[in-house]
Amino acid sequence: MLRHITILWLMTLSYGWGEGSMRFVSPVYEGDMVSVELANGWDRCRLDYYSDNSITPRSCRTMVNSRGVRIYCTPSKRLCKTFDEVRRFVLAPQKRMEEENYNTCIDHSGGVTSRMRECNHRELTRLDAQLNIAYRDALRSLSPAKRVELRSVQRAWITYRDAKCGFEYGRTGGTIDGLNGDGCRMEMTTQRMKELRGLAQNRTS
Repeated sequence: MLRHITILWLMTLSYGWGEGSMRFVSPVYEGDMVSVELANGWDRCRLDYYSDNSITPRSCRTMVNSRGVRIYCTPSKRLCKTFDEVRRFVLAPQKRMEEENYNTCIDHSGGVTSRMRECNHRELTRLDAQLNIAYRDALRSLSPAKRVELRSVQRAWITYRDAKCGFEYGRTGGTIDGLNGDGCRMEMTTQRMKELRGLAQNRTS
């Protein structure tokens, strides 16, 4: 997953969040690992983020803040980031590229419904794959009893999604229904993926 982020972006991207910033450092990636640097002037450290949602602190300090959330800090503790902040930073370039690919496809469709739906189908395939990954990660973060509950919740969500979007696919009887139905599935899948990722992040935070 992470290997699809371009090397150029990885070498140059830097965000400033509050005091200090995060940036990618060399080596940029090794397999599914991305190296990230926390920097506040000369006060800096390095950590490695893996696509299985795990972090190796390297030279960063690992602590727990007043809210009980694990954080990663520079040696002086003047700059600290949560797991969720690191994860968003690492995945931002990939998310941007995926959004641009979909938007470019729509732009090149010329407003032709069949071509737009081809773009939608490719996007839905990508979203479904990411949803499955988020679901597996969420299951791994739960106790055995809660896994049973989540499986039941997920089945109920699928039933609701299919019913709600199925209505949109046939609401007017016109060709626009296909686009509305696709939009419904993309929106619901994206929202559910965020919810499942939240479960997995609670485990690692």
